[in-house]
Amino acid sequence: MIGFLLTFCLYVTTVFLAIIPAFGISYTGAEESPIYVLTVLGTNALAICYVVCQELFHHKQAKGSIGFYLLPLLILFLYVIELAFGNLDDSSSTSKLIRYFFAYSASGIIIGTYCYRFDRFDLIAKNLEPLAIICSIGLIISLPSMYVEDEMSSTIGGGGGHQTISYVAAICFGIFSIGLRLKNMDRKYSYKLFASSYYRPIALALMIANAVICIVGGGRGGAILLIVNTLATLFYFSKEKFWRTILSIAAGGAVFYFAVTNVSSWGVDEMFRRGAERAFAFIGADGKIDMSETSERDKVYAIAGELIGSKPGLGYGPFHQYDICERYISEPYCHNLFCEWLLQGGIPYFALWLVVLIGSLRRIHRLIVQGAYHLIPIVSYPLVVLMFSGTYLMMPLFWFSIVYSYGFTSRNRDRMKACYKK
Repeated sequence: MIGFLLTFCLYVTTVFLAIIPAFGISYTGAEESPIYVLTVLGTNALAICYVVCQELFHHKQAKGSIGFYLLPLLILFLYVIELAFGNLDDSSSTSKLIRYFFAYSASGIIIGTYCYRFDRFDLIAKNLEPLAIICSIGLIISLPSMYVEDEMSSTIGGGGGHQTISYVAAICFGIFSIGLRLKNMDRKYSYKLFASSYYRPIALALMIANAVICIVGGGRGGAILLIVNTLATLFYFSKEKFWRTILSIAAGGAVFYFAVTNVSSWGVDEMFRRGAERAFAFIGADGKIDMSETSERDKVYAIAGELIGSKPGLGYGPFHQYDICERYISEPYCHNLFCEWLLQGGIPYFALWLVVLIGSLRRIHRLIVQGAYHLIPIVSYPLVVLMFSGTYLMMPLFWFSIVYSYGFTSRNRDRMKACYKK
């Protein structure tokens, strides 16, 4: 139970709107119901309380530094310093993002630190499939309303807009694809139920259903995440037959697309065609990226580029840049991780974070090679979404991935070095 709570806590801000239809609940916004805020704050509070209790009563069993526990306080300290000596306004967009950071992402840091100190990544990995099953049920229940509505609003059957639908479906697809690949391998990170031969057809059906829902949802980021999860899974499980498998999947996908879009069945052809057109609208007829089909991201990135060019050396400040973005693009962030770093601290800050990110990915690669395959859907989501949407201040999985990868490999340095040499 506690493992599911910790896992749900990491994904709650993403899967909430997709998961509530499974329980027959409809959510139409904070103005109508506080259920979203209560769920996020409640799960985070419970998860943090659990970690605090573990540290208080079982700290002798822990290994590794407790330093990452102090990271939220460091970020708060930097914010206070900039508030006192910089250009921040306490009622600015930045103050809201800081509150969101503690409401959403601080738990990712706390859980990541707990997992490496107590070697309990299994609590997260084991509960990915149960979470994916519940999310899949919610998405399937919401599927009819996706077709009924001409515009996929944020209240479709309580299942969220097209971006939420596609992202969650792609996450579930990645989780099921990992579970199915582990049939004859070490399943130390799975419940015995999911190793059963009876479960495998169900998982395969849900994986295919999520792939279809991802495309029907029409989310561009979700479609990219679907591709990334597919390629990452093939890379780690089918290296020797990688390209052969890619060609087989491409051929199968083409046949499937032709069948669905040319055989009318309860309107499925229209749903799939409409979703596919929207999901891949950014790819022009000549095969090049058409930035005009990216929900005006082209305009946002153009303005962000001008702002970066004006102050490439030191940027606008780690927190003041959110106010700058609000002023020039009417949004508190520029929807791209690299641009965000450049705006915050210029080239030096960007270089620092790039070193951190590359180091984290190298460590994650070693962990996956050792058998922590469930890190694939955990890491792929924040990497993809932060290239096109949101801010890393509000992404708990980003912080979890960074903290866990550095913390676990540090406490197991010799073993990880031996693995890397292999």
